[in-house]
Amino acid sequence: MWRDINQIVLSSYKRSPVNYHLALNNSKSDLRVQGRQIKRQLLTKYYIGSP
Repeated sequence: MWRDINQIVLSSYKRSPVNYHLALNNSKSDLRVQGRQIKRQLLTKYYIGSP
């Protein structure tokens, strides 16, 4: 599970270094919530955005 979130955070870093540093500074529970939010955003973007 953590590996998935790390991948999500790393992929979000490529788009926004600031968000990545904020995520690194957060506690693990905050990062877990943020990872869930990022994952939801990515899923929403790709599934709704895809034809």
